[in-house]
Amino acid sequence: MNPNHTEAQLIEQCRTNPAAFGQVFDRWYKPVFGYVMRRCGDYDLARDIAAETFLKAFLKIGSFNGRV
Repeated sequence: MNPNHTEAQLIEQCRTNPAAFGQVFDRWYKPVFGYVMRRCGDYDLARDIAAETFLKAFLKIGSFNGRV
């Protein structure tokens, strides 16, 4: 990830440039996968859940408003 981009700037860039989502994936895949792996304890299931998480995030990036 470009260290000059804040998370908000990166998300905004993703709205207009889908290829920028690769930076989001690169930054957050390991933490998301690790969290899911600790919760479910199944490597293959954790990979599937992490992949589904990023797919949903990619498809919904245009409606992201910064709130959880």
